[in-house]
Amino acid sequence: MNTDTTGQIHVLLGLPGSGKGTQATRICEDVDIIHLSSGDIFRRFAANSHSNHLYRRIREHIDCGELVPNDLACNIVMREIESIHREGKGVILDGFPRTLSQAEFLDERLSENDGHISSIINLAVSEETSLERILDRGRHDDLPEIAKKRLEVHLRLSDPVLDYYRCKGRLVEVDGDRAQDEVKTDLLRVMGVEI
Repeated sequence: MNTDTTGQIHVLLGLPGSGKGTQATRICEDVDIIHLSSGDIFRRFAANSHSNHLYRRIREHIDCGELVPNDLACNIVMREIESIHREGKGVILDGFPRTLSQAEFLDERLSENDGHISSIINLAVSEETSLERILDRGRHDDLPEIAKKRLEVHLRLSDPVLDYYRCKGRLVEVDGDRAQDEVKTDLLRVMGVEI
């Protein structure tokens, strides 16, 4: 099995509830790579909302079902990626980039440092499956009205990101409406990790 992911960046896209987090966690069990979930990072920041203005600003957006603003999202996620790379590890990005400007920022920032994205995968599920899975996972910020708004926002902003990578010939679609093991096998294949 080729499992050397040193310095690699894999982007895992998909609707909320598409299984990005689940699959990234499962892959990390077999491959020495770090799962970097932008949602988890932002929720961690929001949990410290009493600390300073930055944390409170993130919390306000999460509580309303809105995306964290581009400037904050880009700076926070890039800082995490650079920290992981300093440790000599690869990363699976889950939930970033979510907007076209974030995708452009990521490409520009990586090219400045002679880096690149190793694979870009869209974990495809239907809107119905997405909403059902969001509500089933039971997080405190997954109330029905917030979940519906989060899905609407995601749909509006994600199409340009998918088109951006599709036009570059970089996007690979993986059907996320199958058994977890089947999905994982396809993801590993696209990432260049053969088991």
